[in-house]
Amino acid sequence: MRRTLPHLLLGILALARPATAQIAMPQGVALSPFPVSQQPAVYRTFGDGAGGVWAVFQGAQAGSALYAQHVFADGAYAPGFSARARAIARSGTRVNNIWAAPDGVGGAAIIWFGANPMDSTSQFFALRLVRFDAQGDIPSTFSDTGIVVSSVASYAMVVGDGLGGCYVAWEENKGTSNPDIEAQHFDDFGAPRWTPSGSATGRNVCAAIGIQRLHALHEDGLGGAYVVWADSRTPSTVPLYVMRLTPAGVAGAPWTTNGARITPITPGVRIVGSAPTPAGGLWLAWRDNSIASQVAGQQIENNATLSWGATGVVIATTTPPHADFVPASSGDVFVTWGGVDIRCARLSSTGTQRWAESAGRLLMTPPTSTANTRVVSDGAGGQRLAWSYDNAGQSDVNILRVDGAGTPWPGEPLLGDPFATSPANEEPVAWFLGNTSTPLVEWLEAGVLRVRRLANGTLGVGPEGQRDGLMLAPPAPNPLRGSTLSLRFSAPAGPARLDLFDAAGRRLLVRALYSNGGSQLLQLDEVARFAPGVYTLRLTAAGHAATQRLVRVE
Repeated sequence: MRRTLPHLLLGILALARPATAQIAMPQGVALSPFPVSQQPAVYRTFGDGAGGVWAVFQGAQAGSALYAQHVFADGAYAPGFSARARAIARSGTRVNNIWAAPDGVGGAAIIWFGANPMDSTSQFFALRLVRFDAQGDIPSTFSDTGIVVSSVASYAMVVGDGLGGCYVAWEENKGTSNPDIEAQHFDDFGAPRWTPSGSATGRNVCAAIGIQRLHALHEDGLGGAYVVWADSRTPSTVPLYVMRLTPAGVAGAPWTTNGARITPITPGVRIVGSAPTPAGGLWLAWRDNSIASQVAGQQIENNATLSWGATGVVIATTTPPHADFVPASSGDVFVTWGGVDIRCARLSSTGTQRWAESAGRLLMTPPTSTANTRVVSDGAGGQRLAWSYDNAGQSDVNILRVDGAGTPWPGEPLLGDPFATSPANEEPVAWFLGNTSTPLVEWLEAGVLRVRRLANGTLGVGPEGQRDGLMLAPPAPNPLRGSTLSLRFSAPAGPARLDLFDAAGRRLLVRALYSNGGSQLLQLDEVARFAPGVYTLRLTAAGHAATQRLVRVE
């Protein structure tokens, strides 16, 4: 078989590993055994699609190798990985251009620049690609030095195709000072899917006269990807262009050859945020160098339609360094950013502002300026926020949950909950959602990458379920080989409900409960009739939900 193992088997293998409790403790699990290089940021992190995390990084020490790390949702290191992480690309000179992305089936695609095998005197390094599957194996068609994608590239990005393969886009120099944008689609064994056109190894995305600089690459959720670049084909201007990649190649009509322009003709722009839409499109936010204190945005559909007008819409009269797009209910989208405070705009699918504040709705103002704000959906129409702030000369991390109107959830402190407050400096890196009730937060602590689970949806550092009075403990035994499953839960006094779903999302069991307000033990004998597989248990009470996963084996 050339493809990776089915999702069900991967889930069983992952969940059957011994639980590692420290992922829910304040210190979490270390992803890097030493501080990672941050100047420029030479680390990439992302979820594995099953509640776990991948990290790819280069150490801060001179001459560091390139490392990969994979931690499962329960905090256990994946097969082939350990607390020491796993060194890859041991041979060859590396430069500071590392990108990595999920491949859609639990693995990771990684690119970097290394020694050029074609010409040792070349000014260019070789762009290399390697892939890990979900079990930590590298297909035999790769090696620890990867396969060569291009020998004349100067910058590159990678994104998964959802089927174990990936798209790589890069700036191809072709012996001139005016690079073009090239791309290639690789399968899960590293074989190129497209016949090259325009270069020896890639297909033209843009070959217009002028300088093209790669800015963003995103999967579209439909098996394709979007490439975004700045383009100087019009003299004295550098607007942004976009092109969609499909499994068969560069998109044809109605997409325009050499890309569709998505920003006004302008001296230059700076992307401050981009993300795929749930419907297979792309959101983009940018700052126009010719206009002070303004962030504009656009929604691009997969048929090349610009949904927010020919030149986009003004999102806010401010200039954040970074903004996150988060899907909201009813087809809306949140655009959230930090600075002196944390603010948010909510836009409809046509780009209409839902809120009247021109500078964005104020979510919170901490005692000191915020930095490194990271935002993710809470799965219930609102958002979860993480940010770093100056605490008496030390950078700490706070977190907060707000609803769809930008209001903190009931019981949430107005200035957020302490998340990381060790004697070292900390800053958030990203959120990951294996499911909405057990989000993972990743952060840097004294330069070391760490990840921690907010068990059962709680936001603070206290006991599980303390915030909303709801707790569903891990089922026992798990994996289940017998006929009786024990569950301990607590919920606010009153009615509650327990549901059990299979891996396809079908509800197989409903149990009406009544909570006495304290901790209670429940035994389920009905699971004896279920086939081996991965299941989800969900406890619902008082408008809140908590989930746990169960593996049934023979």
